[in-house]
Amino acid sequence: MERPDIDQYWMSMLALVASRGTCPRRQVGAILVDCHGRLVSTGYNGTAAGMAHCVDAPCPGSPALGGQRDDCEALHAESNAVAQALGSGRAPYTLYCGLTPCFPCAKLLQAVGVRQVVAAAAYAHDDRGPALLVKGGAHVWVWNGRAKTPWKSGG
Repeated sequence: MERPDIDQYWMSMLALVASRGTCPRRQVGAILVDCHGRLVSTGYNGTAAGMAHCVDAPCPGSPALGGQRDDCEALHAESNAVAQALGSGRAPYTLYCGLTPCFPCAKLLQAVGVRQVVAAAAYAHDDRGPALLVKGGAHVWVWNGRAKTPWKSGG
């Protein structure tokens, strides 16, 4: 039996976390772990707790209504994971996520002390998020399915 390393372990769970997403634009998962590699929280793209899910009642940003991304009411997976982590009382240290964080999520991740990000892919629309995290001293990695490599701007 081959035991997965810690990155393989968490990265393999992202698809399951993302499958709970309720935003029709994209299903992304995020997992926050502490400095000991223990689970702090998970998050996925969807509306805030107590709001109708877009799959049940499309929001103004829904593609089904011809909406634009800026009108989407869903929180990003990273933001949802941070919101869940706040109730745990444990500081998140590493974020495992489907895409490198966007700029607003990167600011939030810095604010709660995330020091490492391991993403399944680079977010194609904007690389300001990972650049900001690196500028703040965090390590940002891209997962290739078996190992992680350092994130590089434009790549």
